[in-house]
Amino acid sequence: MRRGGVVAEAAAWWLICVVLWQATVTVAAWQEVIAAAVLALPCAVAACAARRAIGGSWRPPAQLPRWVACTALGVVRDGAGALALVARGRRPVGRFIELPLAASGSTAQRDGREAAATILLSATPGSLVVLSDPGHSRIGLHTLPLPESALQRAVRGPDRRR
Repeated sequence: MRRGGVVAEAAAWWLICVVLWQATVTVAAWQEVIAAAVLALPCAVAACAARRAIGGSWRPPAQLPRWVACTALGVVRDGAGALALVARGRRPVGRFIELPLAASGSTAQRDGREAAATILLSATPGSLVVLSDPGHSRIGLHTLPLPESALQRAVRGPDRRR
């Protein structure tokens, strides 16, 4: 990879880390922005090194902007749903589900789709990716007992309906 490509990749990982940090803080303060900016640097370097070590070549999915919008809504929706579960006074029991991904495209496109889906689905309070099965174009999620989210529906491959 050319030097400019490495810098662009590191900058993209840094931005992702900063945005995720800011999305999880409870109080927006300049100290949090500084902490996010500083601590995202080693994370970005590690992410670049890890991708090179595994020989990953990812191409972000064309649907990524829609998925990001669904993630933002999913954070609010799942957060409210989690609070409602707690307010009921019962201990919610999670469940494991498989989410099929679109199996079309090049290896770089499939890997990019899986990577983006893993990051975004795990960023919401209602789900956590616990399994990746690229051979069968699917991921496994542990979810709270909430209805399927718009993000899960968006990520589910159009040719892979329930």
